[in-house]
Amino acid sequence: MKSTILAISILFALLANGCSNSTQPSSGGSLQFATTSGMYAETDNLDSAVKAELGTSYRIADWTDVEDFCYHNPVDSLIAKISWGLMGGAGSDTTRENFFVTWDSQGFTPQDPTRHYFATRFDHNVPGNWLVLDQIDSNHIVLGSWYGVQFRVLAVKP
Repeated sequence: MKSTILAISILFALLANGCSNSTQPSSGGSLQFATTSGMYAETDNLDSAVKAELGTSYRIADWTDVEDFCYHNPVDSLIAKISWGLMGGAGSDTTRENFFVTWDSQGFTPQDPTRHYFATRFDHNVPGNWLVLDQIDSNHIVLGSWYGVQFRVLAVKP
């Protein structure tokens, strides 16, 4: 009984911080995020694009970087840092509200190597036809994958 109460208490503490994972990240609070201004296809060399636009100290952000940051900071602070528009929001350009990322250092899904990972802000209202691979803060930000698209790249400076 005590272990069940402890587990529930830990889960509530994690959810209150906006995390979707169950382990405490270690370094996310100090990450610096930026985005490319250019739009790129998932087949482009995204790492080269990030370094060309933002400098060699930046790399493509991993979904785990986003999770770590949101564990240590409010989700809205990341949204403000990169001026992340709401997918489907008034006046939004839907292609500019998605950002290519990696997940566990992989750009493409193992199930379909043509589908590249990307992050999207939905503010808890994901359309029913959207495949959510992971999420932060009850679908505030979600991880998806697709192909044949052009997005900006979310980058991080550790």
